Amino acid sequence: MVENFARHAAVAVEFEEARADRQRLALLQDRERIARDLHDHVIQRLFAAGLRIQSAAAMVKQPEVSARLGEVVNDVDATIRQIRTSIFQLRESELGQRSLRTAVLEVVRQGTPPLRFDPRVQFAGPIDTLADDGLIADV
Repeated sequence: MVENFARHAAVAVEFEEARADRQRLALLQDRERIARDLHDHVIQRLFAAGLRIQSAAAMVKQPEVSARLGEVVNDVDATIRQIRTSIFQLRESELGQRSLRTAVLEVVRQGTPPLRFDPRVQFAGPIDTLADDGLIADV
């Protein structure tokens, strides 16, 4: 009777592990889809909008209006950088890899509670492709 119970328990454990694996796979596929959609649709549309605004700013003769349009272009660029950071985070969690970007964001997240404000982090350039494992470990 105990042997039979042990077999049933083993089957139940295997079944639960298989279910958990299917859930992880579904989550990873969903993250990849979101990252792809953000990159293929949202970023490209924002980039195109920024170019159109920049083009319109060049045609405006009033310096105040031109300066405001320049600020809007800068805001669009910042939004694109934030979305790219989110895409990298989605893809890295999918691949199980850690990048310099992820390491920096993790340090900031851990250090935020005592600050009493949410710090802003901006990245520029291909930091993930230029950083080696030693630098990431140091961070």
